[in-house]
Amino acid sequence: MGKPNPNQSRLIAYELVSQVNRDGAYANIRLPELLAKSKMDKADKAFTTELAYGTLRMQGRHDYIATKFVDRKFSEVDPKIQDLLRIGIHQITQMRVADHAAVSETVEVAKLVAGESKASYVNAVLRKVAASNNDLVELAQLPNLQRLSISYSHPEWVISSFYDQLKDWEEVEKLLAANNLPATTDIVAWPGKSSITELIELGATQISGFPNAVNIDGIPSEFDPIIQRRAGVQDRGSQIVVENFLTTAAGSQSWLDMCAGPGGKAAYLFHSLSQSEPTANFLANEPVPHRAELVKRVVNNQQVV
Repeated sequence: MGKPNPNQSRLIAYELVSQVNRDGAYANIRLPELLAKSKMDKADKAFTTELAYGTLRMQGRHDYIATKFVDRKFSEVDPKIQDLLRIGIHQITQMRVADHAAVSETVEVAKLVAGESKASYVNAVLRKVAASNNDLVELAQLPNLQRLSISYSHPEWVISSFYDQLKDWEEVEKLLAANNLPATTDIVAWPGKSSITELIELGATQISGFPNAVNIDGIPSEFDPIIQRRAGVQDRGSQIVVENFLTTAAGSQSWLDMCAGPGGKAAYLFHSLSQSEPTANFLANEPVPHRAELVKRVVNNQQVV
């Protein structure tokens, strides 16, 4: 057999999926690190991002499909094979990738990370998936909760909470579909480190109603303020939490973030207080060592315990 020659974009996607599933890595933190170390161009980085995030987002659906073609319970399948099947199935069912390329390129990754024997198993399963129409019409026979959980790859408890609020399964399904659409990246300017004006000048678009928030269309790890740790990737919901707390700021208050990792809200809060309330005392507590290290990257070390 020849030496494995995996496509780097698919290999990095596999590494991310594996590290998230096996090591508890944060996808939004780890993927930029993996991309930064690579020598891929922007197009390949964009492909990797779509494949990696998409696989994680639709993992529940992919696991259901894989279960139809493996010879044992999916939970009993080798973890490396699980993740390889997931990225292969995502290419076959969710991306504009030719079936033969999805199968052959994923098998090359399998040869490198799992060996020839397991790669042969991955090849056999993915060929069966590619030969199927994967329309999952059988799900129509399931109760709404189970059907939607598999179709849209959401935990049943999330779907139940949506239904409790909406009381309408059609509206729940619309919400689940919208929740699976890739979103443009929300960025927060850290006061004193960067500004809305600077981010806009670099091509970002301000988000209405948010004092320090912008969207970018590109890859966050390619955006200079992110690279330089002067701004952060942070969804609007998290920004609102920080901004609500900041409305209570006054004088020389002491602030304690009790569970600060991985550090997004802590960073926004710390940098905001540094500008608006310089006499305030801020402390970020994070008991898990690797999460504490993430907080230290965006908050002064002496502020993290």
